Amino acid sequence: MIGMKRILLILTLLIGVLLAAAVPAFATTQGMVTGCRWYTVNLRSGPGTGYAKVSELYQGYVLDILGRKGSWYKVEIVDPPEGITGWIHRKFVALQ
Repeated sequence: MIGMKRILLILTLLIGVLLAAAVPAFATTQGMVTGCRWYTVNLRSGPGTGYAKVSELYQGYVLDILGRKGSWYKVEIVDPPEGITGWIHRKFVALQ
């Protein structure tokens, strides 16, 4: 009886590992900077206007959305200068 339980446990674990390997961990969402009333939008070091400016983004920049906190998206710039991360208010981002 113990042998059968062990075999079932191993098979269950093996199926779980195979299914986990077949499903991607997460899908990256992209967005584009839009709705600029001014020439640029500030990319900030945290989710709020009280945080320091990291960079300025122009309308049309493509961003990878890494997370969200309230009305703010944590993003990484895809367009040059790529690789910079920061926070932008969602009203300036159109999800793609």
